[in-house]
Amino acid sequence: MALIAWPSAAQAQFFWDLDNDGPDVERSYVEPPPAPRPQVKHTRKAQKPAVIKEAAKPQGPVLISISIEEQRLKVYDSNGLYAETPISTGMRGHSTPMGVFSIIGKKKFHRSNIYSGAPMPYMQRITWSGIALHAGVLPGYPASHGCIRMPMNFATRMYGWTRMGSRVVIAPGQLSPVDFEHPLLFTRRPEPKLTATSTPAPNETGTTATDKQADAPLPDLKTGLNLQDGPRQSDMLIRIADTGDTVLAATPAIMRESTDTTAPVQPNAATPAPATDDPAASTVPVKRTGHIAAFISRKEGKIFMRQNFEPLFEAPVTIADGGPLGTHVFTLRADKDDPKAFKWSVVSLPPRQAAASQPHKTKRGERTPVEVALPSPSVALDRITVPADAMDRIADAMMPGDSLTVSDLGLGGETGRGTDFIVPLR
Repeated sequence: MALIAWPSAAQAQFFWDLDNDGPDVERSYVEPPPAPRPQVKHTRKAQKPAVIKEAAKPQGPVLISISIEEQRLKVYDSNGLYAETPISTGMRGHSTPMGVFSIIGKKKFHRSNIYSGAPMPYMQRITWSGIALHAGVLPGYPASHGCIRMPMNFATRMYGWTRMGSRVVIAPGQLSPVDFEHPLLFTRRPEPKLTATSTPAPNETGTTATDKQADAPLPDLKTGLNLQDGPRQSDMLIRIADTGDTVLAATPAIMRESTDTTAPVQPNAATPAPATDDPAASTVPVKRTGHIAAFISRKEGKIFMRQNFEPLFEAPVTIADGGPLGTHVFTLRADKDDPKAFKWSVVSLPPRQAAASQPHKTKRGERTPVEVALPSPSVALDRITVPADAMDRIADAMMPGDSLTVSDLGLGGETGRGTDFIVPLR
């Protein structure tokens, strides 16, 4: 009786599905698909093609300006804008750093030692932490791991335009250098400082001792320095701050003053002295062996000088009160009309603020750049007083293409061995 009263499985299915698809349809439970992962939507912008002037190569030193918002790279020379190209910078989570950099390494065929040997053809390094300019894929939006990708044709040509130490500025918007003049920035070489001497009295024959010296035969200039007899008065000893040792350096007649005649002399006279804030060291002329970079830091209250990515000297500066100075990059270039004169150009970066580097979002999700007032380079230099001997030393060594950077920041973590002065914006 129990078996008769209990409905069969088919009957149970009939009553269960009666109000749905009918008795002939079997129902089975299907697990719903997993929810799709949220994806970052990239807005592919219409990219303008690369533009290069008809001139065979840039005139004078070049400055590279990179805009994160515009995804555009521009190359400036002494005549202004020379070339430009679309680029692809760092994606979210691997953003490209912004600030003041320089070319510190170049290699035509390079592979990444971080991302599984990814090819980086015509690589030009700007930091030792893995940021470089190189040829790569341009999808129309930021897609790299922090590097700046360029079209292959443009990367190969720009590789020949730059040199070690060429300045690179990266900012939210586009920056361009402008001509600049200021009393602090020299436009000619400093005149040699000759020591004043008294005129000797004539003797009985009407001649002076100076006349006799002029008539005397010139000494043999081939005679070498006898290191066993110690330094002569015509040689200068440069004191090394870290070790206390001294290095013998040949100096012109106007600088022939020995600071320490009792210290031992090292035979290697070509070894450059490290950075020091010793006032006596700031008067030693610089023997140029490569590109020069100078940096005035409001935080440190000093001016620093580097050559070939190595420190040369530092000296204190006086900065008047008045708030932040801003960040300014002054580049030296030759004067076309006067071969003995120089001219300057300047690029001013926006203040180091989060709001200045992040664009606002509208209700529709569109990103609009923030207008930021750039600090004045003239006002910044008006507040700075640099010792005359330090500025003369810089002016005597600098050549077109060298740079002077002014900033409120100090020597950051990226500024180190094998770099110029790197000033980050964030």
